[in-house]
Amino acid sequence: MSEETMVISEVARKFNIENHQLRDWCEVGLVRHKRIGRIRYIFTDEDKKIEKIIELKEKFGKHAPNEMIREELIKANLMSEEQTKIINKDLEEEDTNENSFKEAFLLLAKKIEEMDKKMEKKEQLTLPSENLAEKKML
Repeated sequence: MSEETMVISEVARKFNIENHQLRDWCEVGLVRHKRIGRIRYIFTDEDKKIEKIIELKEKFGKHAPNEMIREELIKANLMSEEQTKIINKDLEEEDTNENSFKEAFLLLAKKIEEMDKKMEKKEQLTLPSENLAEKKML
């Protein structure tokens, strides 16, 4: 496998497809890629696979199930069973990380809600005393 890469936008332009299509194929594990920061790079040895994906999407429709595309790539010797196992493992790890992020976000939202309630109670407790101070002044 070659370790040479091209920026995703260059690859999309080369195959006359949209960046988001190629990005989607990367995210579901159809196309091998790497990320450095926010930039996604496609390995140059994925060209034949990308051509085949385009062909399959034209044949079966753009909403053809990724699992079917993956099976066709395996039949065409453009993707190995081992690659799909690694990809599935990576996708499961991403799901786990995403779930952890969601859980942390929900916990944070709950804490903020609890703080808001405490602040409301505190405001309610301080308001009557302020009212008494105002009445004394009158």
